[in-house]
Amino acid sequence: MSAAALVFVLAKLSLLAASIADGSSFALLVLMCAGVLALVASPLVLLPARGRVAIAVVLDFGVSAVVVADVLHQRVFGDSIALAEVAYAHQLLDVLPSVARLLRLSDGLYFADVIAGAIVVAFYGRLPHPATHLSGRLVVAAGLLTIGFAIILSIRAAVATDPRIYAGVRYRLSPDPAAVGAPQYQRVVQFLASREMAPKSELFGVAAGRNVILIQAESLSSYPLDLVIGGALVTPSLSAFARESLHFVDFYDQTWSGGTSDGEFTALQSLHPVRGAAVSYRYADRQYRALPAVLTERGYFTASACGAAGGFWNMKTIHARLGFQRSYFEDSYAVEERVNGWMADHLFFEQTVPRVVAQKRPFMAFLVSSSNHHPFDTPPQHRHLRLPRTLQRSELGDYLQSVRYFDEAFGQLVRLLRSSGLLDESIVVLYGDHKGYVGDIDAATARVNAKQRSHEIWLLRRRVPLIVRLPHGSHAGVRHETGGHLDIAPTILALLGIDVRRSVMLGRDLSSGQPGLVVFRDGSFVTRSEVLIRDNATAVCFERPTGQRLSCASLEQARRRALDQLQTSDFIIQGDLIPSLRDIVSHSSFGGVPLKFPARPESRKRARIFEK
Repeated sequence: MSAAALVFVLAKLSLLAASIADGSSFALLVLMCAGVLALVASPLVLLPARGRVAIAVVLDFGVSAVVVADVLHQRVFGDSIALAEVAYAHQLLDVLPSVARLLRLSDGLYFADVIAGAIVVAFYGRLPHPATHLSGRLVVAAGLLTIGFAIILSIRAAVATDPRIYAGVRYRLSPDPAAVGAPQYQRVVQFLASREMAPKSELFGVAAGRNVILIQAESLSSYPLDLVIGGALVTPSLSAFARESLHFVDFYDQTWSGGTSDGEFTALQSLHPVRGAAVSYRYADRQYRALPAVLTERGYFTASACGAAGGFWNMKTIHARLGFQRSYFEDSYAVEERVNGWMADHLFFEQTVPRVVAQKRPFMAFLVSSSNHHPFDTPPQHRHLRLPRTLQRSELGDYLQSVRYFDEAFGQLVRLLRSSGLLDESIVVLYGDHKGYVGDIDAATARVNAKQRSHEIWLLRRRVPLIVRLPHGSHAGVRHETGGHLDIAPTILALLGIDVRRSVMLGRDLSSGQPGLVVFRDGSFVTRSEVLIRDNATAVCFERPTGQRLSCASLEQARRRALDQLQTSDFIIQGDLIPSLRDIVSHSSFGGVPLKFPARPESRKRARIFEK
């Protein structure tokens, strides 16, 4: 029985190996796992029968749990779990309904053999089993030990030098660059110096001195906007707001596995999320100069508000590091109703607006909504969409009902801002923090956009709204500039008349109308005319207007630029480089002369920076 359990363990380890490498690299990993299991099995053979079965079943259970966790992570984020993400595993307690909703009946098969093994252990004394002599078990143990070492020693060199195995295993253990020293610092400076300086937009400074009200909408994808279901708009309030705003319709989610926290970081600091960890946890000790910090320097009062607990995604710490002077979290509110496990958005907005009205001018208010959250189980009293039978009791139908509830809460917010006079005294910006995590999102979006081509569906699932209302609804209209989360802060600052073209922000001002490159964390990217879609080590490329397949070689320059941008962002964050880069990039001679790596011992110790 213990042998059978170890065979199942090997099969499950093979599933994990498949997420790291393929082909010959996969075969090497499986052989290595087999060798390690042979070494593990060797001492087990010497134990009493019931004990070795029990240990094998426990090992099987542990591996099964890791496999299921990895499968769920792949379902939500499209990527494998990294060890660094264990740091915020406690947040699972806050999203248990979401985890339960993600599980499928077929996931139980990973534990079927574990259950069978547990039954065997429980009733082992009553089951017939042949007696074995110690001498025989010693021979088997020695044989397993020999086989294990033989396998490992024979393939050790091949495994150690295989680039796919190295990249996959290293990402899981430590997804960051190994060190940031003088060479990496020079590369960052060179990348920032090489950026094209787009001319100032015609809208530059159009809202100088105005308040900023920035709303981060939880799980809001673009496709529900203006969608008609049962003869009615799903989002009447958002659609009306968009008509009196700059509505960026080719705007994309650039978050990664940090979810909501990535939405905040990318929008406010205009840097990419890191792989395999959330910046809000792993790099909360860094010195940032995000949108609220820039505005504070110019006399703004800056505050953030969210109906979730301050410990969720480490918001209480990271909001202060990003530059907010004051923050309000769940303990500052009367939480009289919850929707999808979080403070109801209509109550959150209702209780937040009076605090915003009371702030001294000018101010920046960052409002983070929570209710439109997976599993999208909106209470009956807030389900106001009349769905067709095909969408009833479906995950897509539940998502649309949840979006409609947020739309109603947002409509209430706009009415409160209008009645207080703040609406026309402020830039009011709304964006989706990340796409809505609907289980089969490809099928879901295809059902509401049946004529989309494959690459358009890929883009559609990553498209989130960005809506920017200027005072009195001036300059309203649909904008087709291709953009993403990193472009939010530079766009807002440009509208306020603050030039950050020479800054430690990697986004750009979308109001300039200049073509741009939107880079995703996995190395995929989209421009106005092309898209490169990565799938592990391979990529496919399309011409957007026609849908025609392109040779990815024709996009090599853009691909290199995309990877350089990701690496630059990683170096800046891991190396805590923003303080030293800030003065450099604003200098008139920036880009002309090689610059010395900054001597900042205290920061270098904290960031684990090592000069080479």
